[in-house]
Amino acid sequence: MTVQTRSDKPNDRFVFKFWIISGAALLCCALALAATSSQFAYEIEVASRPIFQFVTGYMIAGAVFLAVAWVLLPRSLTVQKPLSLLMLMIVFGLAMRIVMFGSVPVQENDYYRYLWDGALTAHGINPWAYSPQSILDGSVDDPTIAQLKAQAGTVLERINYGDLRSVYPAVPQAAFALAYTIKPFSLEAWRGVLLLLDLGTLGLILMLLSSLNRPLVWAAFYWWNPIVIKEVMNSAHMEPVLLVPLLAALVLCVKARPVAASGAAALAAAAKVWPVLTLPAIWRPLLKQPTRLVAAMALAGLLCLALYWPVIAAQFDRSSGFIAFSTEWERISASFLILTAMANLIPQSVLEPGSLARLTAAALIAATVLFNNRTPAVNASDTVHRFLIAAAAMLLLSPVQLPWYFMWIAPFLCVFPYRGLLLITLMFPLYYAFFELTATGVEETWLLALVWIMWLPVWLVLAFDWWTGKRPGTDTCMVHKAS
Repeated sequence: MTVQTRSDKPNDRFVFKFWIISGAALLCCALALAATSSQFAYEIEVASRPIFQFVTGYMIAGAVFLAVAWVLLPRSLTVQKPLSLLMLMIVFGLAMRIVMFGSVPVQENDYYRYLWDGALTAHGINPWAYSPQSILDGSVDDPTIAQLKAQAGTVLERINYGDLRSVYPAVPQAAFALAYTIKPFSLEAWRGVLLLLDLGTLGLILMLLSSLNRPLVWAAFYWWNPIVIKEVMNSAHMEPVLLVPLLAALVLCVKARPVAASGAAALAAAAKVWPVLTLPAIWRPLLKQPTRLVAAMALAGLLCLALYWPVIAAQFDRSSGFIAFSTEWERISASFLILTAMANLIPQSVLEPGSLARLTAAALIAATVLFNNRTPAVNASDTVHRFLIAAAAMLLLSPVQLPWYFMWIAPFLCVFPYRGLLLITLMFPLYYAFFELTATGVEETWLLALVWIMWLPVWLVLAFDWWTGKRPGTDTCMVHKAS
């Protein structure tokens, strides 16, 4: 039995007070974003939008979050009413999301593709068969598509990369179709689906923390993260569609159900391809159980084949979003700049430097994952760490690095809050400065400098912590379970 001393009460009051102040500050940032988002309407020229002001506010929110992560959360482990603190954290995070309904997505338009794909999928039309541009040109002779085109209004016209067919696999298409069923071509209906999925993500994080005997309030590393809130509820990106099956796979793996975990991981891979990198962590314990290993591999393989078959049937060519993304897209990646520079030093042969750099990045990611799974997991938290390493390798070494990709690692930071990875919350908002700089004709040299300003601090902190052997979230650090 723990006896509360007189010093505990003032400490609890201090902790709760600053949780409320921090939550209110982040909620004010969310309200400010929602209130000013109309200045980022599609019709307004990029050069006329207050992008730098937005970036400043976004970074202020990131700084508040880091103060919570690095200062307040460690002080919260010994509070006498952890459930009250948990509820406070959940309510504030939910409020930050709800105020985003009705806001204009700031500098993002991917949701137009989601709304259109959802309409096609809901009507049983293969969303990977036709590009939006081919439909706008009248090249597609289908009465249902013609009816949807008329119903869509400006949605179809505003789809980014309209000459490409959809890059979103089967699982997101089901979510898009659900939003269409709720209300056709409605951003708010899609946001409602995202909110439910985000709540599901939070529930799975809490289950994971409970299984690992971690403080439940550490879910704030995800639930209060400004990037998560902005990129999901304002920008309406589809990442929660990925996170729910991915975290379900991890929870099942922690509970020693690798076959079911393999099925969940396959669903995650049918949201975005990269979660196949988590399969070695799931299958590693089964190397001495060949029957279960075969069952796990067969389940994952059959599910992936079934869910990707419509994509395969639509054929891969230059109009395929999958081909374009994997062979051409590149965005604000410092690591890829290094790999490309190294590739340029090699005499030209079969592969041009960009392709060689991509293959090198893929090889480094695969090598990292395989090396990380060379031995059996020591315990359940080690399994979580392997999932984190797979997601972090994909994020940090990918040719394309976008703010919403941070969500790939955000749930795992609730268990292993690496300082360098958390620092991304402060640095990633600088991505949006590229729009302002490009619109005003800034030289490419300055754009490249901004890439390094974003990523160099992250790499330096990660390198320092690796060199000094710091690994947060170990069992010895978590002396109190918030439950």
